[in-house]
Amino acid sequence: MSIYKKNMEVFQKWNPDLAKVIDLAARKKAVTVTDTSSLQKSAQIVVDGRTVWVHSSVNPEQEAKRIVKNLNTKEILTYFVLGMGLGYVVKEILKQKIPKAIVVIVEPDPGIFKDVLQMVDMRWICYNPSIIFYCGEPVKIAAELRRIFLTSLFFLLSNVDFIESNYIRQVYPEWAKEARFQIQNAIRNAFHSIGNDVEDTIVGLRQIFQNIKVCLKSPGLRSLEKTFSNTPAIIVSAGPSLKKNIHLLKEAKGRALILAVDTTLRTLLNAGVVPDAVFSVERVPEVYEYHFKNLEIPDEVVLVALPVVQSAVFESVKGPKLIGFRQNEELSEWVNISFGNKGVFLIGGSVAHQAFSFARFVGADPIIFVGQDLAYGEDFSTHSEGTVYAGQKWDKAMSYHPEHEIHWVPGYYGQNVPTNMHWRDFITWFENQIALTTAKCINATEGGALIKGAENMPLGRVLKRFCQQDMKESLLFKIPTITLQEQEVTKQYLLEQIIAKEKNFLKAADYAQLGIENFSSVKAEVCYANEKDAKELLKEVSHKNTTYLEKICSDRVVVHFTQPVLNLTMTRMNYLGLCDEDVSKMWRALQYQQAFFAQVKEIALIVANELKKIRKRLEKLELNEEELYGPPGL
Repeated sequence: MSIYKKNMEVFQKWNPDLAKVIDLAARKKAVTVTDTSSLQKSAQIVVDGRTVWVHSSVNPEQEAKRIVKNLNTKEILTYFVLGMGLGYVVKEILKQKIPKAIVVIVEPDPGIFKDVLQMVDMRWICYNPSIIFYCGEPVKIAAELRRIFLTSLFFLLSNVDFIESNYIRQVYPEWAKEARFQIQNAIRNAFHSIGNDVEDTIVGLRQIFQNIKVCLKSPGLRSLEKTFSNTPAIIVSAGPSLKKNIHLLKEAKGRALILAVDTTLRTLLNAGVVPDAVFSVERVPEVYEYHFKNLEIPDEVVLVALPVVQSAVFESVKGPKLIGFRQNEELSEWVNISFGNKGVFLIGGSVAHQAFSFARFVGADPIIFVGQDLAYGEDFSTHSEGTVYAGQKWDKAMSYHPEHEIHWVPGYYGQNVPTNMHWRDFITWFENQIALTTAKCINATEGGALIKGAENMPLGRVLKRFCQQDMKESLLFKIPTITLQEQEVTKQYLLEQIIAKEKNFLKAADYAQLGIENFSSVKAEVCYANEKDAKELLKEVSHKNTTYLEKICSDRVVVHFTQPVLNLTMTRMNYLGLCDEDVSKMWRALQYQQAFFAQVKEIALIVANELKKIRKRLEKLELNEEELYGPPGL
């Protein structure tokens, strides 16, 4: 059996998706493996007629030792190796035996790596649980990286380092720059998305159950999966460029799904365009006040919303309501299952992201963006004419705040355009998701920022090319009715889930109390013990604390509510680095843990009490035929 077949046999078991990418890649035949004067293997890569050494041409092992020696191996827990070559640097990092550390290998070209697999045994990569491997374009790598965010490895990302191989610096400098940006941006967004306000999460829980009747009556997003396969969908956002082509949207009515973000609803109706659906995600009162209040909304308009939005928003829309929950958010996913699995969205940070996820879920193709500037207009306006935000502009006086600082990004027409931090993150989200989307994506904004992966095309041309056939059936008639009996069954199941969750939060409070008492019980003894005995005492406390933490974290919804506190604690401990042989560091780490347990206990008791209130209200809730389509709320 050839070296390549031996490599691929193991890679296919370890990571089938990666193995497929490598196997389908065209061999570059650009890598040459040679023996150096020190009798070690090195490699050369030929690109555009230029030969570059991948490692040292004399002693690759010594070179790797020198690189790793300069790394902060006492504090850094995650190493991104851009271009591993034959793996010398990766092996040297692993030799350091850094507890909990992971090595993320990022390769620019599967064809180059395929060359390596033809000549060198690389199976050792697959046998090490500390290694993660990605290959390809930075945007796709960043999207795949998000899988880490759903595991315990997430907290190791609070302290990372990048190592670039020689050939990456010389042959792929732009790829390396983009890879760093995409990875760092993905990490920053992930930490931001977990939230920093426990009270905010509790308010969200309350708001969901204020809309209990809507949730029970709604058939949910899941009922529409693939119901509009190969039907065009136009997502209408409120960017400054909307004024350029809003008049054309009338031509798309009945020939494409017109999906409006809530900010554009009033503008569209005033322009004589009735959307098939309007989307809403924010729970703040301003959403109703600005976008729905005193607005005559045709009955054919479907409201697609998260259940956290204000009850007044649901009441203002007389047509059907579709409920969906935020994907990859533990509280939302638990509530979704408790309501009988209504369906989940990948929301991102904006209502346009919600609309995109909906279009993808129902099978729409192509997915067309209109008004999706994600950048300031030529006059630095923030939104389109006709919206409640019309006339708002960026002002230099705002630039002192990081959120409003100007960032320049590639524009729709090639030139750089001004945007801000949030819109730049929204662009990244779209680019990541488009990279994972099979449907054709078209940017018909005719202005604003470039969205990589979406084809730029004027809306007029889009309509002529993709929107000439009438849809077989409108969204309105695709939505099923939930019977009263079905609602009663869901209500009883929901009650069971709330009772069980209330008990779990009380258990979490009990384990947190044990953690508080654990450290307190040995404080005095440690102070008078010699260094050896102190270490043993603190290690024992740490071991018990780990057990209590595992018990608390066994319920993902409990983790969701305590996530900000857990994030802060883990980040602090990561910055301490290795603690096992340093009494002062061990002491500080346990102080952090004790503070964590105290906060967790308080949070768990508050949430348990909140669930108790919801349970009592739900037990009193009565459903009847008259209320089947009545106003929401308890």
